[in-house]
Amino acid sequence: MCRSALELSLSNPESEAPDTSEERARDRAACDASLVHQADRLLRRRVGAAMRDGDAAVSGAKEDRAAHARRLNAARAELLEDLRTGSASLSSSSSSPLSVVAGEEDKLAEELGRLFQQKLTAVTAREEDG
Repeated sequence: MCRSALELSLSNPESEAPDTSEERARDRAACDASLVHQADRLLRRRVGAAMRDGDAAVSGAKEDRAAHARRLNAARAELLEDLRTGSASLSSSSSSPLSVVAGEEDKLAEELGRLFQQKLTAVTAREEDG
């Protein structure tokens, strides 16, 4: 049994994976230019900073911090979904709605911050209502 498995393996060696470095570079460039990808990176940093800084909305209790983290992440996820579906748009983005022009990162961060704060307020209000 072992001998036949060994012989089968030796008679059918694995082939090398094709070199896809150029394709990966193109994919990485497209991803880096994607508005949603840039927004996701910026929003994740914003959520992380809010949690690290002990945002003023959190009293410090473990349950309060967990609830705040859920609200922050819910707002982030909803905003990203809105950007994907076109429900939300960024006035600072270029004529192409799915890409970010070099040099507009600060405008993007500012606009995202405004939209994120609106979304966080809505998420918090929904949570308080029910």
